[in-house]
Amino acid sequence: MNLDELDVALERAAIVGAHRNYVAAVSRPRVELLPSSMPASLGRSRIGGGAADLPRGATWPCHPGGPYRFLLQVNLAELPARIDALPREGLVAFFVADDEETELFWQDPNYVHALYLRDHNGLQTVAPPTGATRGGDAHALRFEVGMDLPHDACQRTDWPSPELAGALVEWWRERERATVAARWGYLLGYPAVSTLAYDPTPGPEWTPLLSLDTVDSLELWWHDVGPLHVFGRRDRLRVGDLSELAPDSG
Repeated sequence: MNLDELDVALERAAIVGAHRNYVAAVSRPRVELLPSSMPASLGRSRIGGGAADLPRGATWPCHPGGPYRFLLQVNLAELPARIDALPREGLVAFFVADDEETELFWQDPNYVHALYLRDHNGLQTVAPPTGATRGGDAHALRFEVGMDLPHDACQRTDWPSPELAGALVEWWRERERATVAARWGYLLGYPAVSTLAYDPTPGPEWTPLLSLDTVDSLELWWHDVGPLHVFGRRDRLRVGDLSELAPDSG
């Protein structure tokens, strides 16, 4: 849903429609991660498969307990619209330390590792080390850029009325149920609906970078079958600085 579609939908909503200017103001861009029929190829966006595209000569990323597992990579030039929160080009690759032998907790800063490769012309597909091969088959990704609204009342502190918080969350969740089965997650937006009884955003200078669903076919299993949340500092993400991330799950 884009802002024009949101405006039309709000015309038919009672409590929510009465606050349409507020609702539009708190909307955020969101990039849906969807399966593509294209083959998964070098330098293109994909999820799963175990192997990652890395610069020639680069070593596989590791945490203190062993090698990371490859999750997905996003070629930013493939996004169908410009997103000011991220660089316009380059490759972002995500890895996770979810091996059963590791002692890392899903809130540990080292639980998720990400690379931003500004120049991705000299890449090669690198097979994962032994022990980091779980991840199902590789699937190409495609993207749809839309907008997102709060998934829970705790995600905003500036509600103009108590009634609006519950009404907007329920109104938005009803629309989400029609699309969640078709996607594997998304970039940016608000934190995904989860079993957590709190807003997992670390603070006002942080923003959601990745919300990745639990997906059996991709061997993506997160805490309480909820999503994996990855947050980054807003000012750093704009320039491709992924050196400080904050994960959570549930």
